[in-house]
Parts: sequence; structure tokens; C-alpha cells
Amino acid sequence: MKRCEHRTNYDLREEALDPQLTDHLAECESCAQRARRAEAFDTVVRSAMITSVPDDLTAKLLALVPGLMPPMLVRSKHWKLQRRAFVGLSGFASILALGLLIYGVYLLANTVGVGDWLATASTWPGVAIDWLYRHIPSSRSFVAAMIAVRQPLQWMILLLLIWQVWERMPLPNNRQTA
Repeated sequence: MKRCEHRTNYDLREEALDPQLTDHLAECESCAQRARRAEAFDTVVRSAMITSVPDDLTAKLLALVPGLMPPMLVRSKHWKLQRRAFVGLSGFASILALGLLIYGVYLLANTVGVGDWLATASTWPGVAIDWLYRHIPSSRSFVAAMIAVRQPLQWMILLLLIWQVWERMPLPNNRQTA
């Protein structure tokens, strides 16, 4: 077998093939056989190099390059349940904290004496009505009329509120699926 000058250049990718090597491989059986063995070996090595990448490795590599957006994270099956539980528990904790805050303000107000002030302030409407009756005697009929109309007015306000809520509700979709 003779030794060729093309013997070491067996890069058979289409973009790397030069026309002289292609012509030489067509003529020289020894070089063509070596090129086929090199191509088979290259195919085996390339298929052996295909591996799956661990998730934490991707995250570590992305952390090395600032400014890159990480790929979408794969979430577990129970992620929605965990998120809902967290939102529910944090809402419950917020309501409990707010209740404790209001109770603390109430205790502070009682120690300062705001309770006594509120007790005296609750008598002010009665004092104002007595003053009104003494100075304007005809105001009794006006106050009696307002008291008589109070309950129907409350019902009217309630009906208006229900009507406004009803108007803003979306209509249900009545399409039936086949």
C-alpha cells in the first residue's frame, strides 16, 4: 500500500470536503476504506456523547452569566395546592394579626380613658334632640316622620344595592358542549 498525502485529512462533513479529496477518495481504495472507518468511529463517538443535562447544572451555568433569562421551571404536581395553602394561611394570619391589632388598640384606649369619653359622647345625640325639642317644638313631628320613614328607606337602599350588583354580574354562558 502506498502512502498518500491526503491520508490524515478525513473530515467528511459536507462543508469541509474539498474537491481534490473527493476525487482522491474515489480513486484510492485505501484512503476510502480509512475514511469510512473514521466516519463510523465518528458516528459512534457522537452518539455516545449525547447525554441528558441535570436541572441543577443548567441553573448553575445560567447563574454564571448575568443578564440571561432562565428557562421555564418545571413545577411539581402539588405546586398549585402548595400555593393555595400558602395564600390561605397568609390570609388567615393577616386577619388574625389585624384582629390582635384592633384588640390592642382597644385595650390601649381603655387604659388612656377613651372609653369614658366615648360613653359621654354617646349621650350627645340625646342631649341634642332634647335641646331641639325645647327650642323648636315643631321639630317633634319632623323627627317622628323621619323615624317612621327610616325602615322603608333602608329597604329601598338595600334593593338599590342588590339591583346594582345584579346589573354588573356577567351573564352565564349557556352553550352546551357536544
